Amino acid sequence: MVLITGVSDLTARSLLFKFIKEGIPVRALDFFKPKDIPSNIDFITTDLLDIKALTNACKDVTVVYHFMDMPYPLTKKRYYMRKVNIEGSSNLLNCAAKSGVKQFNYISSYFVYGFSKKILEPDSPKKPFTVYGKDKLKAENILKTLANKLEINFTVFRPAQILHKNTSNSLQLIILYLALRSGEGALFHLGKANSKFQLLSCDDAVRAYFSAYDKDNIADKVYNLGCDDVPNQSDLFSKCTEELGLTINTIKISKLKAKLFSILYSLLKTNYFTKEHLAFLFKNCVLNCDMAKQDLNWTPAKSNLDIVLDAAKAYLIKR
Repeated sequence: MVLITGVSDLTARSLLFKFIKEGIPVRALDFFKPKDIPSNIDFITTDLLDIKALTNACKDVTVVYHFMDMPYPLTKKRYYMRKVNIEGSSNLLNCAAKSGVKQFNYISSYFVYGFSKKILEPDSPKKPFTVYGKDKLKAENILKTLANKLEINFTVFRPAQILHKNTSNSLQLIILYLALRSGEGALFHLGKANSKFQLLSCDDAVRAYFSAYDKDNIADKVYNLGCDDVPNQSDLFSKCTEELGLTINTIKISKLKAKLFSILYSLLKTNYFTKEHLAFLFKNCVLNCDMAKQDLNWTPAKSNLDIVLDAAKAYLIKR
């Protein structure tokens, strides 16, 4: 049986449906049960801090895919976010090892790297600039040490930003290139907009994760996942607006003004011009995914342009 945590996430849920389709027994775990999870699926509700619930979740399981985390504190305090992301992940790995789980796949994030002008390799320096990135990196390190001690196969996946074609999060689309309001909104860019920001389609991510199922040669390895074709923002924006037939305002912004906007919006408690947004404007984020291609026999099918267009078209139809 396979255990997938964090199925409120679209990618984790898509992986769940993939296992169901392939006839492989699967169990799900999360803070709450999404409405589209089939009623006959074994579902456990917990926050990763309940050892008894985690023990039950790992019973008869051979492979774990651990997506569940808290990217933001939300209504909870920061200490609770940290406990779930780090202590909760350790709890799950301990319970998995005690239950005889053979393979533990930890879904981390590109946020552990920070952004860089260089192509990011699995062993590149780690400079996370968000609390989420810091949590993921600390969890990676703790889990790796713990897995060696417990003698359980442990694999880390660091996916690029996943943009699902059915996303309803218009803010995510704004951050990722398009305001999509046909004149009502605006796209901010820095200078000549030469920075690059890699994406990953949900379908490509699911294929990579599924390819890792019950593989012995992936233990103790770290895999970057991202698309192949990553143009700079200027080229991507031009191709997107041409393809969509949209006229969207573009505003050239300086680093100083962007940082002032960041302070202003933080005071207004709005989720815009955040650290992530500033990094997207100022720096590159492109991962080298060669190891995943080789070991998993995996190749991403969709480019950055394909991914943005899929999400943009779906969003425009719903709007």
